[in-house]
Amino acid sequence: MIFLALPLLAALVVYVVFLRADGLRDRRRGMVITGGAAFLLGLVGMLLMGIPGAVLYELAAPWVRLALGEGYRDLGDGAWPAAIFISLVWPSSLVLAYAASYGPLRGASRWVRLLAWVLIPYGLAVALAFWAHWSARSAG
Repeated sequence: MIFLALPLLAALVVYVVFLRADGLRDRRRGMVITGGAAFLLGLVGMLLMGIPGAVLYELAAPWVRLALGEGYRDLGDGAWPAAIFISLVWPSSLVLAYAASYGPLRGASRWVRLLAWVLIPYGLAVALAFWAHWSARSAG
C-alpha cells in the first residue's frame, strides 16, 4: 500500500525542497504553476471519473502486455478503479519532471530537458499500469 502514496510523497518533498533552495530562486514561480496545474489535473481527472487515467493506462498498456506476456489478462471491472487512481496520482509526475528539468538537468540542452518532461510522466504511467495488474493478480 505504500507504493500508492510514494509518487505523491516524492512530489511533495521535491516541491518543498525546490521552493526552499536558494539556487533555484528564479524557478519558484514555475514550480508553483506546475504544482497548481498538477492539482487541477488531478481534480479534473476525478470530475471526469477517471477518463484521463484510462487514456494514460491505454498508452502504457503495450509495455505491460510485453512484460507480462502469457501472464497478461484484461483487468475487466478492475480497470475503472485503476483509472481513477491513475488520474489522481499521475499529475504528481509533472512536479517531478519540472524539478528534474530545472534541477539536475539545468545545464543540459533544451532537448534533454524536454525529454525529461516526456519520459518522467510516461514512466510513472507505465509504473501505475504495472501496479494495477500486479494488484489485480494478487487479489484474484
